[in-house]
Amino acid sequence: MPKTPAGVIVERYLRELWSAMRLGTKETSGYPALSGLLNEVASDLKPRVRAINHPGQQKVGIPDFGLFTQQQLRNADDDTLINLLSGPAERGLLEVKGFDDDVVKIARTDQVRKYLDQSGLVLVTNYWDFLVVSRGQDGAIVLGDRFQLTPSAKVFRGALADPTSLAAEQGDGLVDFLRRTLLRKATLADPRDVADLLANYARDARRRIERKGSTKGLSALRGSLEEALGISFEGERGVAFFRSTLVQTLFYGLFSAWVLWSDRRQPEGDRGRRTATVDLVVPPSR
Repeated sequence: MPKTPAGVIVERYLRELWSAMRLGTKETSGYPALSGLLNEVASDLKPRVRAINHPGQQKVGIPDFGLFTQQQLRNADDDTLINLLSGPAERGLLEVKGFDDDVVKIARTDQVRKYLDQSGLVLVTNYWDFLVVSRGQDGAIVLGDRFQLTPSAKVFRGALADPTSLAAEQGDGLVDFLRRTLLRKATLADPRDVADLLANYARDARRRIERKGSTKGLSALRGSLEEALGISFEGERGVAFFRSTLVQTLFYGLFSAWVLWSDRRQPEGDRGRRTATVDLVVPPSR
């Protein structure tokens, strides 16, 4: 994870976005803030991923951003040297619109379809609503992982004036979502990378359970788990431990199933090298 806390990263993004949007109303006004957010989130990835604004050498026009690995950047110190980029954006392209645009409608446009033909992955955003778009095995558009900072553009505008609370509440979730997106097309060859991706999904699941508050709907499962482990989850600390145990059990089980499924689908020589794509559609977190 980045050394800077997620809440600090996201609050910085929101404040820079607010400052930019006060001076300009066009969607491009927020590009520097978004670029800063993506690059800070990706600062510790190996290989590092960089968000390049309006990259050249893309056969489908000039996307708002391309997500390039460090190996693709011959001169990583100067993002303006677009001609030094080699090949298409390895980790995907971004389509960025204004606050009031609907990301689902954007995802179904011809422009996004063209981007998918080249990159295989497009992150669509209006700065507060983020949606991963890809293609299924049949070539159809797939609306995948999604994260919303607020329920609407109106609420988002109100939160921008004083973003500390929003960043504290949603910072961890947004940073985890973006890291999953940046790693989605990566090849998993190191067990540490697999563990990082798995932990990312697990943290997201735990946050959702915690936001629900009550665990009454999980009482039968809780009882079965207590019986199987020979323990009892009591008090606030017990409930917190139950939630963590539940999430870890589910995700390790899911991961084991994915490994078996993946091995059966791949030629023997390719086993052990898998992309980070997981066929999970994560609905908006709010």
